[in-house]
Amino acid sequence: MTNEGKKEFEEEGNMETGARLPSSDHLFRLLFEEAPCYCCILDRELNIVAVNRECRQSFTTPYSRRCYQVFKGRRDVCPDCPAVTTLDEKRVSESTAVFTDRSGREVDVICRTIPIANDAGDVTGVLHMSLRAGPGEKLQLAMTSLDSQIGSVSHGIKGLLTAMGGGFYMWDTGLESKKPERMEKGIRVVRRSFQRLQHLAHDVLYYVRDRRMFIESLDGTTILKKTADEMREDWSFAEARIVLSDDLPASVAFEADRRALSSMLVNLIVNSLEDCRKDKRDIDFRVELSVKEEQDFVLFEVADNGIGVDRDTQEKLFSLFFDPKGIEAAGMGLFVTNKLARAHGGSVKIESEPGKGTRYELRLPAHQHKNQSNS
Repeated sequence: MTNEGKKEFEEEGNMETGARLPSSDHLFRLLFEEAPCYCCILDRELNIVAVNRECRQSFTTPYSRRCYQVFKGRRDVCPDCPAVTTLDEKRVSESTAVFTDRSGREVDVICRTIPIANDAGDVTGVLHMSLRAGPGEKLQLAMTSLDSQIGSVSHGIKGLLTAMGGGFYMWDTGLESKKPERMEKGIRVVRRSFQRLQHLAHDVLYYVRDRRMFIESLDGTTILKKTADEMREDWSFAEARIVLSDDLPASVAFEADRRALSSMLVNLIVNSLEDCRKDKRDIDFRVELSVKEEQDFVLFEVADNGIGVDRDTQEKLFSLFFDPKGIEAAGMGLFVTNKLARAHGGSVKIESEPGKGTRYELRLPAHQHKNQSNS
């Protein structure tokens, strides 16, 4: 609201009685306090800094604690947390959840998170609203989300099948005209499209399946070497070389879900390979893998010298089905990787610059709670 608008709002009177309205700040505070839902304000670390009456009455000592501790009794951030999405992507986010109130009763809610920005436009916190949901509201929200997901997946599959058809056409016409270079190009297109289709199916299964994670002791160096060998074989047609860092440690001991870790690493490597494929420069493209210990964390890095992306695109890369170019099949890889990293209590970050490549950082705690769920 502009200063002029705020002044007009505060000074506008009732035409019949001449009574003035309260200040806008007072009205906003009243609306927040009396809202018939759980309302709270979170800082960037997800600490609760303000709550309304409904929230105070339903949950024990909500102040100065993190939202997932108060509402769900968790020790780490929830996977697919709408507040984290709002902070990362600076947009409104919605989801369903099950809260546990002070009496131990489970409450189904629909959560809506709204970014709170300062005058410079920086998001400094989140307005978190949770409305108790009946079966109808939950079903409606789930169906809306499912409709969007099915549409995006269908679009992706259609694009990949079209590309495979084009590859087969190049193979057939190359065979008829006896042009082996055209045949080779066609089979590369088919192989790449098949790999991406296989990868998309794998990510969809990870997204829809709420699989219980099995935490075990792993060696990061061994896992990285094995992943590199498998990716070199499966993506032998790729335009970029997959290499290991020269200063790779002999071993890096930590705890994680083996299948989830493999999925995260493969997703990051595939994104780097695709970035190299999209780059039309005539250079030696490479994707370098590394791992190292960092205090109580293990840090995996996947760095490429491909096309790179700008800052605005970086903020959207972890969204569901985001396609930075708008012309190719959208994917779920980074979204799934981010989800699995958070389920481990870790994070995924990206550093990139157009024309200079991209570096992905996967940071995971060295020690986990055994046999935890990813839900």
